[in-house]
Amino acid sequence: MIYLQSNDLNWNGLPLSQSYDDVIEHELNGIYKLTFKIPINESGQHKLIEKNNLIKASEHFRENGFNIFRVKYIDKEEDYVQYTAYQLLFDLSKKYINPLVVENTLPLDALRLWVQSFKTPPNLSVKYWSNVTNKQVRYQSFTKENDKDRYALNVLFEMAKQSNLDLDFNVDRISFGRLGTDTQFIYTTNKNITSFSQEENYDDIITRVTVTSKFKPDVDKEKIKQQQTNELNALKEQQQAYNKQIASEKRRQRMEREIESKIRKQELKKMNFEAQKHKKYKSMVREEFKSAEQIRQEIQAKYDNQQAKIEHEKLIAKQHADMQKAEIQKLKAKHKDDLSAINEDIILSVTVDSPFINDYPEIYEEIIENNELKTIEELTNYAEGYFSKQHVDFPKISIKVGLDVLQNEQVQLGDTVIVRYLTHDVDQRQRVIATKYSPLKKEFIEVTFGDKTESYVYQSNTVSSNTTQSILQNYKTSDDIEDVKNEMNYYYVELINKEKENFNNHLEYQTGLIRDDINTYKQTIDGRVNVMSANFDDQFNSLNSTLETNSNNTTLALNQLQQNVSTQFSQMQSTNNAKLLEVKSELLQYTNSNYNQANDRINQINQKVDDFKVGAVNLLKGTANYTTPFNHSIIENSGRIVDGYLYSSDFSSSAGRLWQTNQVVKLLPNTDYVLSYDAFSKSNIGTAYTPIEILSEDGRDLVPKQYLHTIDTYKHVTNTKQRMTFKFNTGNNIYFRFHFTSESINSVVYIGKIQLEKGTIATDWSPNIKDVEAEIKVVADSITTKALEAVRGDIQYLRTNILDTNTIEANMLKVDNAFVNKLLSNNILVNRLTANSILSNVIKTKSLESVYQNVGELRSRLITTNSISANAINVDSALIHKLVSDDQFVNILTARSAFVDWIKAIDIDAGRIRGGLIRSRNERMFWDLEHNNFDFYDGSVTNYYGSSRIVFHTTDNSIYQGYNGTCAFLNFTKSAGDNYPSVVMGTSGDLIASSTTGHFSGIKCHTAKADKVYNLSKVDVIADQVLFDSHGGSADTGGWTLENFRVPSVHSNVRAFYGNNPANYKYELGQREYKFRTLWTEGINDTLRVVTYPGTITGIMSDNERYGIQIANYDVYVLINGRRVSLKQLVDR
Repeated sequence: MIYLQSNDLNWNGLPLSQSYDDVIEHELNGIYKLTFKIPINESGQHKLIEKNNLIKASEHFRENGFNIFRVKYIDKEEDYVQYTAYQLLFDLSKKYINPLVVENTLPLDALRLWVQSFKTPPNLSVKYWSNVTNKQVRYQSFTKENDKDRYALNVLFEMAKQSNLDLDFNVDRISFGRLGTDTQFIYTTNKNITSFSQEENYDDIITRVTVTSKFKPDVDKEKIKQQQTNELNALKEQQQAYNKQIASEKRRQRMEREIESKIRKQELKKMNFEAQKHKKYKSMVREEFKSAEQIRQEIQAKYDNQQAKIEHEKLIAKQHADMQKAEIQKLKAKHKDDLSAINEDIILSVTVDSPFINDYPEIYEEIIENNELKTIEELTNYAEGYFSKQHVDFPKISIKVGLDVLQNEQVQLGDTVIVRYLTHDVDQRQRVIATKYSPLKKEFIEVTFGDKTESYVYQSNTVSSNTTQSILQNYKTSDDIEDVKNEMNYYYVELINKEKENFNNHLEYQTGLIRDDINTYKQTIDGRVNVMSANFDDQFNSLNSTLETNSNNTTLALNQLQQNVSTQFSQMQSTNNAKLLEVKSELLQYTNSNYNQANDRINQINQKVDDFKVGAVNLLKGTANYTTPFNHSIIENSGRIVDGYLYSSDFSSSAGRLWQTNQVVKLLPNTDYVLSYDAFSKSNIGTAYTPIEILSEDGRDLVPKQYLHTIDTYKHVTNTKQRMTFKFNTGNNIYFRFHFTSESINSVVYIGKIQLEKGTIATDWSPNIKDVEAEIKVVADSITTKALEAVRGDIQYLRTNILDTNTIEANMLKVDNAFVNKLLSNNILVNRLTANSILSNVIKTKSLESVYQNVGELRSRLITTNSISANAINVDSALIHKLVSDDQFVNILTARSAFVDWIKAIDIDAGRIRGGLIRSRNERMFWDLEHNNFDFYDGSVTNYYGSSRIVFHTTDNSIYQGYNGTCAFLNFTKSAGDNYPSVVMGTSGDLIASSTTGHFSGIKCHTAKADKVYNLSKVDVIADQVLFDSHGGSADTGGWTLENFRVPSVHSNVRAFYGNNPANYKYELGQREYKFRTLWTEGINDTLRVVTYPGTITGIMSDNERYGIQIANYDVYVLINGRRVSLKQLVDR
């Protein structure tokens, strides 16, 4: 059905019962309009519809069952009127948006950015949603050459096309995602196809794509400069250190020469002395005297030698300084080149041909610029996507069929169906890209399948706009508009036919014709644009709206021309820089490769560290003192052979096959474990085999059986005992059963001290805690602090000279029967401790676990001051009367009764806790189990499932729940210094539980005692929309009263009743002697004000209060541009 709708869209408007030829045309990411006709007759229904009226039309396939259209064009004929209405959101077609950039965001976020980019906010409140969460949208609405504002719908359709997503408009709501489903419906001639037409469009075929990218290296300039400065300083420091080293070496050499000279002189002096001492008579030494000239020459030669030496050293020093200076200059030059390279643009280009390039007579090229792509591989993948995903190398094929839709085979826009039309050899899976729908009959009239050939652009292009202006120059009055319309229609028909003919010719001929047309248009516009007057603006806009749909083909022609010119220019530019781009790309890839290799190496090291995990507790039972031969032949009849190895399948009897029959172990999923055991063969060599059987989630056998069998489960053993170890991961499994056997039929393998533990590192064997509890025997002997007898190996007593300064350190302390009356220690490190009763003031445990051992000796490795350090304390039967320690680290503590003042532990598992007081360490919470008290103090927070919690503070207490970015809460608040609490109940559009934010909606209640002036209680209701109701909406008792109580003597009421309630009521707005500011009305261009003036005058005024009607007790005034006219005076005349 079709209705003439008011602004209230929830109710149907006036039915247009005489409408006919009704069609809703909807193209995928394109036009969405309704056309219908109403006959001209005496009923006058055709007169009710005016331009910009809202039309409500049925669409049975939508959830709400309808859509809203706005009348844009009215064509009046002799016997009928045809109306054309566009979907409501097409009101945004002439709204500009600011330049928009969308960078790898979800479709929903892309729509949000689009809505926020309007240059001026639209009157229509746009809602939006998307059901796509696995696709990123990237889009830019402008280029460097053209950064002007653009029409909003053009940008939206363009973004949808580039993202390969679908748009859908329903009333004021935009959907951005993927429309339709794969219906598997088959449409054939004999079944439901009533008409058929097929069209192939070759205009947009592309067989060669060139993708270019221009960007600067992604580096931090400041970081590079700092690195260069550090390199320069390091070089200078290195040179200074080298200079100091040379100076030090020269000094050392001079010292050595001087020392050698002194030594030689001293030895010569000794030799002369010894020679003179043995002579009886001293011989007279003959002296030779030098002349003055000889002395002068010797001194001159000495100074000349010194000067020559100094000059030589200066030369060497200068050469050394020049060399170091050259090193610094070379480094600075390198730094300068590096900075220059950073500032240079990197230009990459890749050309990819379609696999079908030879199927066409010409190569059709397109150049695409995407500066977000940084590598050749990214450019190549992006270019190949044009062929593999967008299929631009295929003609656009569209198939229009008339349908006789059968029941349960409803097809909608975006659906995929199978079309079979054997006359034209069509048998294809096609997507619905356009529909024609009758809202009166509620059925589809025509469906178009295939590829979309053009996009809707609700905007006049330059050529059509300017041509329209040039024709309008010839008309001076509005009487000529009809002639203008006819002439423009004729002109556009001729222009479109001419362009279609040109497209069939050669590319150069086509380009020349279009260029001539553009020059003609430009000359016409330049000659006439100055004589245009403002009187024709309204005429032009109205006419241009009528002719917009006729300008699409001309727009396509211009776009094709611009695309061809851009292709030629970009191709020439990219050819010149190809080699430089290739070198830079290889350098960038090499750098990235080295960086990735370094990261991989670091990750490998981190992984090795993470894999190093050590277990602590044996998870298997019955492994103490266990050495049993496992013979293959024992279970051969109850097993099966797979790939030469036996898999055990029956576990009911056969002693020696399991360490404990039918024992099931529950492990953690996706966790590493290690299994270890002692094994030796009865013969010289054998193979131990350990199948690990996987059980079901309830611990039952699987059918067929499944095993974790790896090569590590086969261990070769000799007749010498050795420790076998292998690791495994549980995967997604929880329950397991372990078996032990030998590989060979004639081989017997002995197994003992089996241990299963969490981690990847096997530790020394220890029994399971359950084994210890079962075998403890209570036999008490007396152990006092004055006498301790123990045995370690062959030592029969504990030497008293080791027991000094009250200290015991031991790897293992074992006592057959022990009664400890008092044990004092500063630190006790216990691996395992088991006792019937422990009374201790403080126990701080690292690992405390009692282990049964059939040995009665006490082994102590080291006894020092005030401490017992032990890997294990094994006690057959122990009663410890009192244990005192500053710190104890206990992993597992098992006892019948333990009295402990303080327990500090990582994990505490208890079957039951009965009675007592649980208290937090910071004294902020107490849980008294005996008196049912649960006390919290200031700052406490109790977290529950998800984001729910209870918060305890001195001033604010709340019950809180958060979900999906919003929250609901009940706050009990008390302002600082205030003695009276208040309560807040409400919700918030964010996760902040506060009534002071802009996202709060709810109720705030204040006690009357908080009002120091009037002693009035107060309730604040805060929301964008507040609804009042009472008595469940009963027609007899319904109604409510809202009272404004400002002071005790003055108040006003707002009362509303409905139904049959006989109570008297009145409506009051505002307060006497005050203006009631604004009454906003929808659908009226101006904002109205209901105003009360002093002097008993009330009126309905415009927003500027210069136009309106004023009502007094005895007169009515009309206000026009501030001038008031009395109607009473006019009537009295």
